[in-house]
Amino acid sequence: MPYGSFPYASYPLGGLESLQTSEIFSQQIRIYYKNILEEATITVTSENTSYPKYRLYDRNIGLLFKGNSTPSQFLIDIDQGSHLYQNQINKIIIPSGHNFSGKVVRLYYSEDGINYEQFRAWTMPSGRFADDFPLTEKRYWRFGIDNPASPPELSELWLGKGYAFQINPIIGADEKWRRNIFTEELESGVDTEVKRSERKRVRIFDLREIRQEQKIDFETWDALCEGIKPFWVKDHGGTLIYMKMLNDLEFKYDGEDPDPYYSCHLELREVLGVTT
Repeated sequence: MPYGSFPYASYPLGGLESLQTSEIFSQQIRIYYKNILEEATITVTSENTSYPKYRLYDRNIGLLFKGNSTPSQFLIDIDQGSHLYQNQINKIIIPSGHNFSGKVVRLYYSEDGINYEQFRAWTMPSGRFADDFPLTEKRYWRFGIDNPASPPELSELWLGKGYAFQINPIIGADEKWRRNIFTEELESGVDTEVKRSERKRVRIFDLREIRQEQKIDFETWDALCEGIKPFWVKDHGGTLIYMKMLNDLEFKYDGEDPDPYYSCHLELREVLGVTT
């Protein structure tokens, strides 16, 4: 898949000045679906084996990775390997549930895996943290937590590339809530209800004028997530939500001018962390 290409997302973040956005939306819709940790070798300062390091990239934001020490700086090292091209990144996301609010965290990169240069630094909030930065391609990355008060805990370290819809949906941008309630009618005729979980947000988008190259990119995204892997979405209102695709990805041929173009329907539902 070409770098920076995506259905309605032919430009990486930081290069959106030429995009056309419908006036009914306040934000460009963005998708964050690939975490570079999933294809990298991960090394941590220490690891509580009951809360292993693969939880940093298992896409379950309800299960924690836990370190096993409190050094002056706790490190998570990421080596993407000696590929011709490294995955580019311009976004960091750490879900809520971490235990290092108020601490300074730092992102470094390296050309050789030995000498690291600081790239960014932030003070962590108490809840979810997310930030954007210029699109950057490096083999080696390092995430550091300064002076943790206790062994660090976090459910996910998401580092990856964001894709913005080049044109937001012309029609169909519904915001909904879906309840998870089981209802049973007893023999007496009385209804009983059981609330299984908190309600979840749903976003529905209808996309138009998808060209062949963008269609292939959309299919690549769908193949990577396989209908079961969640991903991050920044919706048309600027809200960052962890979601999954509910419907099968289907394209409708709409015509040619002179190249073929298509339309498709997306229904996305929020994903909650599973803690058991």
